[in-house]
Amino acid sequence: MDEKGSGCFLKNNSASEVTRKQALTMKVPVQGLGSYFNKASNNTLDLSKKNLHCLAEDLYKSNRYLQNLHLEGNSLISIPEKLFLQLQHLVWLDLRYNKITSLPQTIGELRFIAYLFN
Repeated sequence: MDEKGSGCFLKNNSASEVTRKQALTMKVPVQGLGSYFNKASNNTLDLSKKNLHCLAEDLYKSNRYLQNLHLEGNSLISIPEKLFLQLQHLVWLDLRYNKITSLPQTIGELRFIAYLFN
């Protein structure tokens, strides 16, 4: 395994690329995302307007029962295939104002989705 892998992390409200070696040595506790979760409930994650270019696959593993995900106003170009498989309780998904040209077929796994903005 070489050091050149792809990964994303949030630093100063912007996503940056890291090498595979750096990603393996980083330890970011799930509590680190706490400020992005809605204080009233843990069913909303607001990452809107954070200058994200990609989503780390373990970002959404911390709350499989997430219902509202706000990703609008970033620079995302794609959505990981596993996102919709792991967040099957999503009701609200906002992807507006990104650079996404297509969504993974796994979006069909969202049984409870009522609001999809793209």
